[in-house]
Amino acid sequence: MDSIQYIEQRRNRTKQRLIIRLGVLQMIHKPLLNILLMPIAVLTVLIWKEKDRLFMIIEVPQVLFPIYKYSIGIIAAIIPMLIILALIDFVGNATARKDECDLQEAFDSQDLRNGCPILMNKKRIKGSDVTIREFYSSIPLKTWVERQEDIPDSMNVPFVEKLKYGGKSNGKRIVMYTATEREATARGKLYDDEF
Repeated sequence: MDSIQYIEQRRNRTKQRLIIRLGVLQMIHKPLLNILLMPIAVLTVLIWKEKDRLFMIIEVPQVLFPIYKYSIGIIAAIIPMLIILALIDFVGNATARKDECDLQEAFDSQDLRNGCPILMNKKRIKGSDVTIREFYSSIPLKTWVERQEDIPDSMNVPFVEKLKYGGKSNGKRIVMYTATEREATARGKLYDDEF
């Protein structure tokens, strides 16, 4: 395996882990999303109630019955977990998609040679219109600061604070504080009165 392929696989593993993390954090930050878990809970209860009926429908030899019984129990436990994991992955991808695509427009291809920044966390501060976005990025902070004019334009949000590193000692985490709406710039008169 060559180094480029290894770097790409490592990045894909990191992205998948961070998308799951983002999905879980979104379920915590936005409790309304937990309504999506209700059908899964109902499905789980139905599976566990109907599991015994499945034992009666399918005739299994007595020798294989213990294996069959445990297999059905394991499947009944794994299916809801897989559905919950898929839901969390969907929420994480849906949350990250727009911000990552918008941010990709702010950097050139040389900056993005190791991939686009990955959204790790997105949270609105209660009582204000400020949103905290935390990105995992192999792009150095110096490049982010150089692109500080392009980033708000591509994301259509104004910065509230300067870009900074996130975490205690992780240089791959970039945190940005943004407001929800941009202020229109004063352009003066847009028409001519002299006609």
